[in-house]
This record gives sequence, structure tokens and C-alpha cells, in this order.
Amino acid sequence: IRSNIQETAYKNKIREAYQLENAKIELVKDRAKQEVLVEENLGHISKIDKLLETRKEDLNKLEDQIGNIIDALIEEEKIQIPSDDQLMDMNSNLHDLGASISKYEEHEVRHEQLKGRNRECQDHLSHLRESLKEKEKEIGDKKAGLDRLVKENDELRLQDLVKDLKKILREGDYIGHACPVCGSKIESLDKDPASNIDIDTYKTNIEKAQLDLERLVEERDARRLDLGRLEVQSSIEKEELDRLKLDLEKTDIEVLKAKYRAQKDQLERDKTLKVLREEEIARLNKEKDKANRAKSSIEKELRDLLVDLESKKTRLDLYKANIDELEESIK
Repeated sequence: IRSNIQETAYKNKIREAYQLENAKIELVKDRAKQEVLVEENLGHISKIDKLLETRKEDLNKLEDQIGNIIDALIEEEKIQIPSDDQLMDMNSNLHDLGASISKYEEHEVRHEQLKGRNRECQDHLSHLRESLKEKEKEIGDKKAGLDRLVKENDELRLQDLVKDLKKILREGDYIGHACPVCGSKIESLDKDPASNIDIDTYKTNIEKAQLDLERLVEERDARRLDLGRLEVQSSIEKEELDRLKLDLEKTDIEVLKAKYRAQKDQLERDKTLKVLREEEIARLNKEKDKANRAKSSIEKELRDLLVDLESKKTRLDLYKANIDELEESIK
């Protein structure tokens, strides 16, 4: 028992050694934990570095893509196309050319119509002139007939006067004596003027002939008016026809149509080119905006990764410092 009894100081040393051994074991465990954390952080840092490298490559590709898009936009801007005002002027000129062609075609139609109407008018004028000549002849014949009737009527009336005069001379016993009217010696009163025509009938015929003559004169005057009106109309239409003919001769319609087609094709090409250019610029701008958004997203991701990387490196340094301290403590 005495040999196994230890002194108090020795016991205290043994107890202190035991406590130090336990403390060392805890320190080693802590160091192992810190080393695990270091390995984990190194793995995270390696992953972040790789992701940073990949995202930087993606960023470089996007920047190249944006640069190519900007170059394409610059090239599109270099394409010479008419402005809206120039397109409006071209469209206005095309409208004027179309109006000139339409006017020419209208004049052409009008010219043909006037030619037809003028031919009809000339035919009508010729017919009216012939009809007027016939009417003038008819009036001349009617006048001659009327003059004949009037003359015959005057002769009949004269015969009646002679008859009355003979009656007076017989009753006055003027045979063998001088005529009280003309002074000639009256030899005989036996001859009697032959007249079996009624004067009233002649009068009726004369009135009828006068009415016919007046009707014919009215018809002639009406035809003269028609003739004058047609001649004026023909003259006016002839002037218009000559003017239209001159206008048509001054215009080369084929050249005008060719110019119209050329300007129309040019306008269509310019409009199509303008639309295609605007669509391409819009597409490139849309693509550039998309690339810029992707670039901004990658740049934000890179900033976040760098912050995370710095944080991981700071923790790594802290863990390494802890390991160094633990090593010192263990020692």
C-alpha cells in the first residue's frame, strides 16, 4: 500500500497531463475540422474560378456579338435609301405621270368620239343643205305657182271688168263712137272673154298657196336655224378636235408609259428596300438589346461570383490561420 501511495504533487501533474492530453485531442479534432473546411473552400474556390473563366468567355463572346451587331447596324445605316419626303415626291411624280397618261387616254377617247360625231354632223349638215336646197326649190316653185294664180286671178278680174264695161257700153249705145275710157272707136262688142273659172275658187287656191308658201318658208327658216346651229357646233367641235389632235401629237404616250413603269418599279424597290432595312435594323437592335441584357446578367453574375470568391478566400485565410493557431496550440 505504501509503495502504491503517490505524493499529491505527482497526482497533480498526472491530472494536468490528462487534461492537456484531452485538450490536445480536442485541438486535433478542431484542426481536422478546419482542414475539412479548407478543403471544402478550396473546392468552392476552384469551382468559382472555373465558372468565372467560363462566364468570362461567355462575356467575351457576347461582347464580340454586340460588336458584330453594331458593325452590322453601321453597315445598314450606310445603305442609301430615299427619305420619307423623297418617297412622297416620287409618289407625287408618279401620280402626276399617271394623271397625264389618264388625260392622254381621255383625250384619245374624246378625240375618237369627236371624230365620229363630227362625221355624223357633217353628214347631217350635208343632208340639211340638200334638204334646204330642195326646200328653196319647192318655195321657188310654190312662189311661181302663187304668182301664176295671182296673175290668172287678175286676168279673171280684168275679164269681169271688161264684161261689166261692155254691158255699160251696150246700155249706153257707144257702138260706132269713141270709148269713154280709152278714146278708141268702138267697132263691135260681140267678142266676149272666155271665162268659166270661178274667181272665189281662185281666191281660195291663192290663200291655200300662200299658206303652203308660208309653211314652206317656216320650214326653210327652221332648217336654216338647224343648219346654222349645226355649223356652229361643228366649228366648235372641229376646234376642239384640232386642239386634241395637237395635244396627242405633242405627247409620246409610249415614252410616258415607259417612264411611268420605270418610276413605279423604282418606287416599289425603294419602298421594299426601306422596309427591309427598317426590319433588319429593328431585328439587329432587338438582338443587341437581348445580348446587352445577357451581358448585364453575366456581369452581375461575375460580380456576385467575385464577391463570393473573395468571401471564400477570406474564409480560407481564416481557416488556415485557425489551423496555424491550432498547430501552435497542439505543439
